[in-house]
Amino acid sequence: MLKPGSLNAIAISIIFLIGCVVPFVGVMTIVLTGTEVFIVGGDSEKFYRPAFRLIETGIYGFAAEGGQSYGPDLDILPGYPLFLAAVFKIFGLGNYTAVAFVQVILYGTVTVAIALSARSFRAEWMWPAAFLAAVWPNMVVRPTTIMSETLFLFYFVWGMCALLWLPKGRYVFWLLFSTGLCFGMAYMVRPILLFFPVLVL
Repeated sequence: MLKPGSLNAIAISIIFLIGCVVPFVGVMTIVLTGTEVFIVGGDSEKFYRPAFRLIETGIYGFAAEGGQSYGPDLDILPGYPLFLAAVFKIFGLGNYTAVAFVQVILYGTVTVAIALSARSFRAEWMWPAAFLAAVWPNMVVRPTTIMSETLFLFYFVWGMCALLWLPKGRYVFWLLFSTGLCFGMAYMVRPILLFFPVLVL
């Protein structure tokens, strides 16, 4: 029997699975109905086109006019296209379904991070936070689209989780390292994080 706020491998696994349920159902609905909603117009294209070019040429860039040399692709940050390229490399070029399922797994870990963040304030808040994160409409729909929000959320909430556990005074170095790594990666996914230090101050 799990006590409220108890933390062990079983609790973490249950929270992870709870977080995966709604986006998994969403992705399966899309797959089984054959609905083409993974791609959200031109917004998705600006992410998967650089990923295609990276796999085909080995360079994160675009072909310069009138020549074979490649220039750096400065249109968007490279975090999400690199993620897409890695998934395409493993599961096949243009396999958007695989991307969606990987994002479902990422969202399961996002739910864990939110639950642990709530637990840093009060142990009894862990499960309510997990259930709330698992059904929050604006977040659980993101894994079903080829957009950068899920990956950004993954890095951001884990960075916040590490930051919130710092005052406990245990594993300070590793928490600081994790915070810097996660926020640094989040910066490489979406530039909106530039406003975060201002909000923190």
